[in-house]
Amino acid sequence: MRPARLIDSTVRLDCRLRPGGRRDRVLDIAPTADGAGRLRAEVTASAEGGKANRALVKLLARHFRIPASRWAIVVGATRREKTLAIENVTGEEWAAIESALATLEEGETGR
Repeated sequence: MRPARLIDSTVRLDCRLRPGGRRDRVLDIAPTADGAGRLRAEVTASAEGGKANRALVKLLARHFRIPASRWAIVVGATRREKTLAIENVTGEEWAAIESALATLEEGETGR
């Protein structure tokens, strides 16, 4: 199952973040205990002061090619497991998100 879902024009994306990683990158999609998927990412920034959250938004904005200004962490700002929202997603952007997630499911690393 993919970690993203479209509700009206907002995408919700489940993610597990590893702060203090070796580099900023989207790793893969890992299954969760309930059978859903969760995007895994790591950033070099530390978790203190929201630095890792800002780095995650910047990374995902670049990865999915959607401006960072449209992203928000809506659940889990102080936890590793987070849910992010992308506002005002067009049909074309949703298709690109699904394509990028399908690539990750096939085991290829992100951009």
